[in-house]
Amino acid sequence: MTESSPRPLLSVYTFYKFLSLDPSNIHFMVEKIESLGLENTLEGLIIFGPEGINATISGSKQGLNKFMQEIQNLLVMTTIDIKESQSDFAPFKRFKIKVRDEIVSLG
Repeated sequence: MTESSPRPLLSVYTFYKFLSLDPSNIHFMVEKIESLGLENTLEGLIIFGPEGINATISGSKQGLNKFMQEIQNLLVMTTIDIKESQSDFAPFKRFKIKVRDEIVSLG
């Protein structure tokens, strides 16, 4: 029996940001961010709403950092608090973006 080489760890970023988003502009942002996510081979879920963005996404650290830089520029965010963890398996099957009435359910 041969040993397989260890899988590279995937980074997982979780973040949310309350900010005022123009409802008429959300669909443009969704298309742009979906394209950026696919370009950077990301998987996970991003939720957009009129009050901001909520996301848990995974991929290579390089891909996630490039994506985050682009999303901060697109949404004109000066700071965003990202929680980072590692995974030795793919925690998501695909990259998906949803538009909802609220980004965090409060009950």
